[in-house]
Amino acid sequence: MIILSRPEIEVLVDLDSALTAVEAAYIAASEGRATMPPVGYLAFPDKGGDCHIKYGHIAGDPTFVVKVAAGFYGNPSIGLPTSNGVMLAFSAKTGVLETILLDEGFLTDLRTGLGGAIATRALCRPDARRVAIIGTGIQARWQIRCLRRDAGKTAHLHRLGAFGRQGAGDGEPACGRRYRRGRGSRSGAPLP
Repeated sequence: MIILSRPEIEVLVDLDSALTAVEAAYIAASEGRATMPPVGYLAFPDKGGDCHIKYGHIAGDPTFVVKVAAGFYGNPSIGLPTSNGVMLAFSAKTGVLETILLDEGFLTDLRTGLGGAIATRALCRPDARRVAIIGTGIQARWQIRCLRRDAGKTAHLHRLGAFGRQGAGDGEPACGRRYRRGRGSRSGAPLP
């Protein structure tokens, strides 16, 4: 069995391969080739938290995955991250647990960012030049990163903007500077 921590997962992730895999999974789901039962849900209202259990399998794939993701929204006040999670990959042939991904929510954030890039490419008007991202937190950063990575397929989108209640920082002033520093196309050329 393979057990990977978040730092190990982060090093192994290739955004181009991930974009291709997530897009293929979305297509499989839209074509009815994916089994995705209803989401399991546990509420912890007295703690300001919840837990989702999600699982799925694509017909013919050798693996199925179960994901447990928790969000406890008061955690930052006690020095803990809001999100946490783990993914378990099982053999679809034998049911044997093959991999434990202790991703701490990283893969969920990544998949959401990739999904945003894929949806933007699929649904934006051909004459669109700008993308507005509402919010300035972790998902905004992932959306921008993934859109930039997908720039070869969305080359007509020249400008990305993040807008939120607290400017480009969401309480984190360095966030705006990171956006400005990171505003480049896949080739590194600045976006106008």
